[in-house]
Amino acid sequence: MNNQKIFPFDELLNNHSKGELISYFGTPRLDYPTLSVFASGKGLLAVVFEKNVATAYVLYDAEGKVHHAKNLNTINISQEKISAYEEKNITDFVKAYGSPHADLGSGRAVPAYLSDHAGIYRLIAIGGRIKKILELKFQD
Repeated sequence: MNNQKIFPFDELLNNHSKGELISYFGTPRLDYPTLSVFASGKGLLAVVFEKNVATAYVLYDAEGKVHHAKNLNTINISQEKISAYEEKNITDFVKAYGSPHADLGSGRAVPAYLSDHAGIYRLIAIGGRIKKILELKFQD
């Protein structure tokens, strides 16, 4: 794994494929078709892909705080506040927080939003209504 070298993060979104980033950073700690989370030095790098090309990223420091983000805004609200959207229409959540950062589903849509504390919120919806919002933290 080469992630101890300095990666030119300004170049990250210049048509780098998921395969190229895996070659550089090694196996992702978490991997979905549209999102991969890599170890990067002492922190974590969450990369969003569209058609296998990096389109946005968040670099988290060792404490799980956002060090740098490009092409997306992380969600900075509590789990309790997000949970208030359960049983509401998914479009209400999208109006409040913007388009999902990634889709974690394979065959069924699972919209997801990166948080400002090294995690992701996954929206489980049936018939357009949010049934559950689950938080997955990237760090142990």
